[in-house]
Amino acid sequence: MEGVSHDCENQFPPIFLPAKINARLKLVGSQIGLQSNLDGAKLADNADNLHHSQRNVATTTGIRQLSSYILWARMKDAATCCGRFRAGGPMRGDTLTILEREITSCRKCPRLVPYREEVARTKRRAYRACTYWGRPVPAFGDPEARLVIIGLAPGAHGANRTGRMFTGDRSGDFLYEQLYRAGFANQPQSKRADDGLILKDALISAAIRCAPPANKPLPEEIRNCLPYLEQELALIRPRAILALGGIALNTYLDLLKRQGRIASRAAFPFSHGASFDLPGELPRLFAAYHPSQQNTQTGRLTPTMFARVLRQIRRFLD
Repeated sequence: MEGVSHDCENQFPPIFLPAKINARLKLVGSQIGLQSNLDGAKLADNADNLHHSQRNVATTTGIRQLSSYILWARMKDAATCCGRFRAGGPMRGDTLTILEREITSCRKCPRLVPYREEVARTKRRAYRACTYWGRPVPAFGDPEARLVIIGLAPGAHGANRTGRMFTGDRSGDFLYEQLYRAGFANQPQSKRADDGLILKDALISAAIRCAPPANKPLPEEIRNCLPYLEQELALIRPRAILALGGIALNTYLDLLKRQGRIASRAAFPFSHGASFDLPGELPRLFAAYHPSQQNTQTGRLTPTMFARVLRQIRRFLD
């Protein structure tokens, strides 16, 4: 139909089967999740309630690159699952799955909850045939990533629609093209949740997890989301952080200040291409302009500029 997008077809696919799992195991299909779809049942509290071949389970496509296989294996043989994934410590995927459930059921912010849900009901004309996710969006990527990318917030008709970070809008088109060229993604496109995208050695998070009005979160909304970012970073333990924009940078620095790791943000001013050595064993901090349309369409941020930052990060990691 003219004027209607088809990027929402099969938006929330069933849980992936073992045949779909990447040979590295930690990189399974990129569209894996626990959540029911927007119009469906409540979140599943127990993996035994899921039937991998019949139940229509929706997905937010976050950290579930690992958790889907864990869930499937539990339904078949919990001991096999644990033996396969526990390499000398607690199973990280379990904790990430619990965190993801907490994030996607969050209703802390009285301004954001009705806004994200109203957008999901009214929709943009091009996506009127789509079922919007309309919930908080969890992180997406490799659970063993050495690079964590911190964005600002889900787009109202991007991640708030598709349920996956930077998916379904032009900011994502720009970002994933660059991640693909730098070797952090298996493909340059990110149109919908079941498009096969897998991140390699990278994970994408955000300062806040709900789409804010006018794309401008309030300080208290960022503070409400900060514990989620804190927990993700504690679990992932990256070697590098890439902050996309000044708000993302300051959000991460505020977290470090709250933890007593830095005295203030003053020593770490935002500028595109900046790189900071942080105290102790903290990750190296990199900064870049956010790939918003306002930045990319005005020439403030070009592919060459962003690629240069990713090359810096790749040299540091390698």
